[in-house]
Amino acid sequence: MHGKQQSAWRPNLVTVRMAVEAEPGADLQGGNLRKNLKVLGAGVAAATALTLMSAPAAHAATKTLHAGESVRIRATASTSSAALGLVPKGAAAAVYFKDGAYVRYFGGAHNACGTRGNVKYNQWYKITYKGITGYVASACMW
Repeated sequence: MHGKQQSAWRPNLVTVRMAVEAEPGADLQGGNLRKNLKVLGAGVAAATALTLMSAPAAHAATKTLHAGESVRIRATASTSSAALGLVPKGAAAAVYFKDGAYVRYFGGAHNACGTRGNVKYNQWYKITYKGITGYVASACMW
């Protein structure tokens, strides 16, 4: 990778098709649309669970957070993803920050860093630490 510029990260776009049914006489304009739709089909909940937040722009701002415990940096927001590195306890890492908040990604469930027993916790941060960019369980960064 010497002398080669790294390309910007681009999200993959995924289309999820689902059947919907409106209540008779429902107002389907504006914000009422969400209230008046019934989702049909058993696979929709599983598909919804895999939905990711939109990715930050390549020039997204970052803020510093510290690891509350040593935490693995993952290639994707999942504990089954390849470990790219480790942020040691107390070390500072750059976390993506947009519109006044840390950008959270929804991915694989984990019970890391104080969420033990809560295996439904599925929020991750995209971070950069010592040149490694990847995902860490958000509960591990303070």
